[in-house]
Amino acid sequence: MTNVDTAPRAEKHPLVDAEGLLRAIFPPECRPSRRWLDRQKKARRIPFIKLGGLVFYSPEKVRMALER
Repeated sequence: MTNVDTAPRAEKHPLVDAEGLLRAIFPPECRPSRRWLDRQKKARRIPFIKLGGLVFYSPEKVRMALER
């Protein structure tokens, strides 16, 4: 039998809410505000996923977008 990766995709690439994203990619001493994040999302400068009325972010993808 082959070794199959059975971990769900969500565990490999977790999605987080806005507060989780800010905590995941910015240290506390230089963390921007939630308003800044909302402006970046509205301007489509950072990637996000909308499920119904909920918005989620991939910290890896947002980090790459900010580095560009």
